[in-house]
Amino acid sequence: MDSLLQTLTNDLRLALLVVGGLLVLVIVLWEVVQRRKADRADSTHLRGPLGQARSAPVDEWVKNDPLLDRPRGDSFEAVSTPGVTERIEPTLTLPEIHVRDRLAEPPLVDFDQAMTAEDRGSSIPVMQSSPVETSAMIEPEPSASVERPSSNAPLSSAPSSDEPPRSAPSMTLPKDSEPVIVALRVVAREGERFTGAALRQALQGEGFVHGEMDIFHRALADGRVLMSAASLTKPGSFDLTVMDSMRYLGVNLFAVLPGPIPGRDAVDKLLSVGHTLAQRLRGQLLDSRGQALTESRLAEMRREAAAAGGG
Repeated sequence: MDSLLQTLTNDLRLALLVVGGLLVLVIVLWEVVQRRKADRADSTHLRGPLGQARSAPVDEWVKNDPLLDRPRGDSFEAVSTPGVTERIEPTLTLPEIHVRDRLAEPPLVDFDQAMTAEDRGSSIPVMQSSPVETSAMIEPEPSASVERPSSNAPLSSAPSSDEPPRSAPSMTLPKDSEPVIVALRVVAREGERFTGAALRQALQGEGFVHGEMDIFHRALADGRVLMSAASLTKPGSFDLTVMDSMRYLGVNLFAVLPGPIPGRDAVDKLLSVGHTLAQRLRGQLLDSRGQALTESRLAEMRREAAAAGGG
C-alpha cells in the first residue's frame, strides 16, 4: 500500500512539473506573438499606404514630451510645461561679418586700385581743391610760427572757450604763378575703415579746423592755411552733422604752393602730420598716387616743392 502511494505521489509531481513547464512555454510564446503584432501595427501606422514614412505621429509624440530636446526644425511649436525644464543644447550664433561695408557714396578712388597701383605701375590722380572766390583771398603776409598741439594731448570734440579767438582759416591761391599741390594720403588698412569720430578727433588733435569747402584746414595764427585734409570719398567734403556716424577710407593731406612757408618746409610738415595721423588711426601713410612712400618719392616731392617756392 505504501509503495503504491509513493508511486502516485511521484507521478503527480512529474505531471505538475510538465504542466508548469508547458504553461511557462505558452506564456512566453504568447508574449512573443503579442510583441510581433504590436511591432507590425506600429510599422503600419508609421508608414503610408505606399510604404512612405509618416512623420506626423512621431512629431506628435515628441511634441507632447517636454523632456526631449527640441528639434531645430519648425515642424512644431515649442512646448511650455510649468515646472519642467527643457533640455536644449546651447548653440553659438556668430555675427555675420562683412569685410567691406557698403559706402554711402562712391569712393574717389577704388581702395584695391590704390593699394595695388604700385604693382601695376599706374598712377591715381590726386583730388584737387576747388577754386576759391577772389573775395576770400588775402594778400601774403610774413611767415608766422605754427602752433601745433602735442600728439599726446587729450582729444576733444570742440575747442575750449578759454582759448583766444583766431582768424578763420582761408585758402590763398597764388596770383602770379600756377599753383602746385603736394599731397599725401592716410588710408585705413585693407578691409578696414576709419570711424568718423576717430578721424575727426585725430584731425582736431593735429590742429585742423573744419572750414572752407567743408574740409579741414590747419592754419597759422593769422588764418592763412598751411595744409588741408579732404576725404577720399567724393565729393571730398565732411558733413559735421553726420561725420561721427560715417566710415571713411582715408584722407588726402595737401598743401597749395607757393604757400605761407617755404615749399620744402611745407613737405616736411605734411610728412610729420601724416605720420602722426597714421599712428593715431593705425592706418598707412602713402604718397599722392596711393603708393608706398619711399625715400626717392619723398626727395622728388621736396624738389617740386622747392621749385614752387613759398614763404
